[in-house]
Amino acid sequence: MPKLSAANFRTLLRILIVVFVCGGLSLSFYHYLPHSLDKPEHHKSEELAGGVPAQKNSARRMVNIGYLRVPNDEMLAISMGNLQRSLAEMNVEAKFTVFDSGVEANQAFASGSIDFASMGITNAVIAMAKKLPVQLIWIHEILGTNEGLVVQKDRGISKIDDLRGKVVATTFASTSHFSLLKTLVRHNLVGSVTLLDMKSTDIAAAWQRGDIDGAYTWEPALNTIQNSGGITLITSRELAATGNPTANVMLGRRAFTERNQDITEAFLAAVIKANQFYRSHPDEAAKILAPKLEISPELAALQMSGSQWLDLTTARAYFGSGDGPGKLIEVLHDLSEFLHQIKTIPHVPDRAAIREFVNGEFLPEPTKN
Repeated sequence: MPKLSAANFRTLLRILIVVFVCGGLSLSFYHYLPHSLDKPEHHKSEELAGGVPAQKNSARRMVNIGYLRVPNDEMLAISMGNLQRSLAEMNVEAKFTVFDSGVEANQAFASGSIDFASMGITNAVIAMAKKLPVQLIWIHEILGTNEGLVVQKDRGISKIDDLRGKVVATTFASTSHFSLLKTLVRHNLVGSVTLLDMKSTDIAAAWQRGDIDGAYTWEPALNTIQNSGGITLITSRELAATGNPTANVMLGRRAFTERNQDITEAFLAAVIKANQFYRSHPDEAAKILAPKLEISPELAALQMSGSQWLDLTTARAYFGSGDGPGKLIEVLHDLSEFLHQIKTIPHVPDRAAIREFVNGEFLPEPTKN
């Protein structure tokens, strides 16, 4: 190896000193950087849905909520923002998914991708019969004039018996489907009417094209076809009066509710608060909900009044207590027998299984609500 001259040695030494100093400064600068720069972007924000600061000393949790785009207490709670705020105060981030029907919600439950979902009570029975790991934890509303059977005015149909040989659309396995079948059974029309399975969002389009003679559906599709010259033959309110009530209910995934009782209780409390707000301020509630439904406040008020929003005392009576089971048990049992009769479910769950499926333990006491 050639020898370095004294001048070259001094130059090399200066270079090594500069490199050493720069490296040390770089390490020091990195050491004193704010920790937030070392974290993924989503950890940097302290603001959750509703604009409420997250709790700094607790781990953020996530809840996946599926809801129906119908004018009920859950959608009002979301529109008011009180649901998001309640969860955000607990450092819980909510992800919302809109389902057209309970069929989609049950598929999500089966895959474990959803924690809570609203659906018609018939799909709740199907979930129970399929032994999905869920429980019924709230009744949104008893359905009334917000679901009904409407027919085209120029098809020679003025009464239910005129449906023989006609084509009627509904959403299979929904409360509308159940109510339609009950109506056909009563009038001895089973097998004499062609039924088409359609999403509620597709029914209005099929109506406008003239593809169907009638439809049993819910809001907002119901109002659309009624305003297009439709004739209403029967509503779910009339069926409820004959002992065949239907409802929209909320299911919770059992594993989630058991591990996160505080989230479940906060969720229900926010929904019940919206329920109370509607019953005391119906016009104001309609104004809040209307933009989410993309309808006028007047129409929102009309649709909201079409069902019975249960107060907490009435809801608890449906669920029952330590003194005995509530009337929801018999409603679900009757539905199960009918759905089994038409081969929608493979067996009828016994009352013990139904009592296990119905869980009112997350509901607040009426005096504390």
